[in-house]
Amino acid sequence: MQSPSDKNILKAKDQMTLAIHSPSLNRSSALQPTALLAITGLSLVMLLSGCASKGPQTPALRELAVSAVGLENIKTQNIDRQWWKSLQSTELNDLVSQALINNPSMDLAKSRINRAQALAGLARSSSQVQMGISANVSRQLYSATGLLPPPIGGQYINLGEVDAGLRWDPDLFSLHATELKSALGQIKAQQAESEFAQTQLASKVCMVYIALALGLEQVNLSNEQIKVIETWISLLKERQVQGVDNAMLLLGVQSELKNQISQNTSLKENVDLRRHQLATLVGLAPTALNSLSPRLNDLKMPNTATFLGLDLLGRRADVVAAKWRVESASQGVEAAKLQFYPNINIGVFAGYNSLNLNQLISQKSKEYGIAPSLSLPIFDGGRLRSQLGERESERDLAVAQYNQVLLSATQEAVDAITSLKALQFELENDTQALSLTQQATELNTARADAGLSSKQPVLLAKIKEINQLGSHYALKAKNISANVELMRALGGGFESDSKP
Repeated sequence: MQSPSDKNILKAKDQMTLAIHSPSLNRSSALQPTALLAITGLSLVMLLSGCASKGPQTPALRELAVSAVGLENIKTQNIDRQWWKSLQSTELNDLVSQALINNPSMDLAKSRINRAQALAGLARSSSQVQMGISANVSRQLYSATGLLPPPIGGQYINLGEVDAGLRWDPDLFSLHATELKSALGQIKAQQAESEFAQTQLASKVCMVYIALALGLEQVNLSNEQIKVIETWISLLKERQVQGVDNAMLLLGVQSELKNQISQNTSLKENVDLRRHQLATLVGLAPTALNSLSPRLNDLKMPNTATFLGLDLLGRRADVVAAKWRVESASQGVEAAKLQFYPNINIGVFAGYNSLNLNQLISQKSKEYGIAPSLSLPIFDGGRLRSQLGERESERDLAVAQYNQVLLSATQEAVDAITSLKALQFELENDTQALSLTQQATELNTARADAGLSSKQPVLLAKIKEINQLGSHYALKAKNISANVELMRALGGGFESDSKP
């Protein structure tokens, strides 16, 4: 059996429903004090009945402590935002600039930022006042035996309605504000990821450009070595005619020539492939850079410091992006918790409603009212608990990804420093070895010119010098690439303007 208070509440609700939906009544009757009091009483009863249970809470996954990565409490060397210019190649600068404009990956990054900004706009608009205007006209034949008796029943009636309405969600429990914070975190994450993508792309262009320059040097050395071997073969044929050398040595050198010609073809193929790769990175047709011929000796090695500080974590765009995703996911968890609280909306409407279009905008046809609403989850079948569990899983996933990115970023920087130090030492020794090899070639040439030896030792020394020069070029290219890798690992000049 219903209590008197329950009957009063149901009666008030019926009055509001009748006032709003019956075209024969003026909607201003919805503003009667008894109805508003009944709605208020119903709202209080619902509030006092409590919310749906959140269920057992699981502990959140912890972020890796900064001290665990072993960075020193010093300042990392600043990297110029356009760090690739330190290689001092105008041609390379132009290629990187083109890549940052034309490469499809940059368009993809921009699209993700735009999407995140659109979602943030939706979250921001949730707590703002919404206004709309509606108008409709209809002609209807009402049943003579239906709900409405004659003279309405059995007649064609023209219905007209024009209304303007306002809706406002006061966001009493900061649900929409929390959702907005989560959306803004996604924007920050996407912006940082876009910066990271630019650094990755610029370093890739530099790496391929350096590899192309090395490949061209290797082709030139291979061409030179083929000429030396051909000269050696001519010399051996003369000495064989003279009876000085046998056919076995000549066959061995001829075999070496065939091998060198095959290697030369492979080196040229590699050069073409590097040009195609570079053109694609720049956003051009694969064959657009077929005439590009950079020189390895024209590239300079920048003087990059080899120490790391704690501020490295704020300079790595991927670390900053991962941190913002943790912040966004954490706010998502808070928003899911706020879903368990009541949701209050306030609506206001005003306009005209008439069964006769001639009287639509008359004083008698006006209508207005206020329509507050309250929703409170009590029994939701576990939907909100499942949603909360999903958000908590997303937060833990973001934390795990942050920890992984943090460790990987630190390792990359430490590895880059270690490799650069080792390569610099190797290059110093290799430079000295190349100098000694060149001196040996000069001595053998001087002895041959003085008639103290044949030309064969000169050719052998020249081949050894070419091989040593090839090793030197490869080591120099590795050094330049290691500098590029270090600048990338140090963040490529990125500095976050805000922190989560």
